[in-house]
Amino acid sequence: MSREQDLKRMEQLVKILNQYNYEYYVLDNPTVDDVEYDSLTRELKNLEQKYPENILPNTPTQKVGDYLKTDLEEITHNVPMMSLQDVFSFEELYEFDERIKKVTNKYTYTCELKIDGIASSIHYTDGLLTLGATRGNGITGENITKNVLTINSLPKVLTEHISLEVRGEVFMKKSVLEELNNIRKERGEQLLANVRNAAGGSLRQLDPNVTKERRLDQFAYTLVNPEKYGIHSQVEALDYLKKDDILVLNNTKVYPARLFAKRASGANVEIFLLNPVDNSNHWEALAKNAKRVKQNEILEVSPELKIKLIDIEKTNKDEVP
Repeated sequence: MSREQDLKRMEQLVKILNQYNYEYYVLDNPTVDDVEYDSLTRELKNLEQKYPENILPNTPTQKVGDYLKTDLEEITHNVPMMSLQDVFSFEELYEFDERIKKVTNKYTYTCELKIDGIASSIHYTDGLLTLGATRGNGITGENITKNVLTINSLPKVLTEHISLEVRGEVFMKKSVLEELNNIRKERGEQLLANVRNAAGGSLRQLDPNVTKERRLDQFAYTLVNPEKYGIHSQVEALDYLKKDDILVLNNTKVYPARLFAKRASGANVEIFLLNPVDNSNHWEALAKNAKRVKQNEILEVSPELKIKLIDIEKTNKDEVP
């Protein structure tokens, strides 16, 4: 497309995505699925990278959920609540890994499950739950304290007499959604669209009794300012939260820094996400056995680690991508 066509498409995408955001954040009634929304967002970001001087001031890519309900009290986050950046290919993961390597070579990846819900910030003062808030636009959120107090899986009093902020996800189980929709169907009421929308709508109710009936859950994935508590890794932070009976997911895996292998054959480049390994000896075996690998050969490093590689020549573990 020409420059003029690209800029016109940027304007269209900004208008469309802002409307979708309004439907999601304010009306709790989205009219588009996540796949379509992510595709349009990605298209807009690519155009904005191509024409950075023409980025519109109201573009949704420059803000995080900048839609707040006026009927809920607004609060300001002490530390901005930013959203995660989506990636859609191994190539993008590889590029992310490469950016980290430019800063440090001493790191690991802590990988956790993603449950689709509503991001939340929970504050404890001297061990007591004193504030609950939505992410909002990342700077300003909505006060939902009365509603989060109805969540049974969220402790109201910690085992320790400490003050901290915990961030996590409020969600609704599929089984709960099915039960609620069965009841609503019998009453002739509109059915809840899906667990994500149901959780968002339930959390923003003005009447906490309605929220309580929705039987929401909450799990934590972030301890804000962990260094204040002598914590230096994500795994340590999750273990710290567990000790205070704060729910965290138990499916966490720690991956080595060298997550990716890259192979090239002519003009084609392929990126591989390596299986998780718990023993550095696997990397020594990889380096030893990958000295010369034939095209499309399956390299078996161990029963847990099998990799398909092309045209790789390595001599020691430090050179393994």
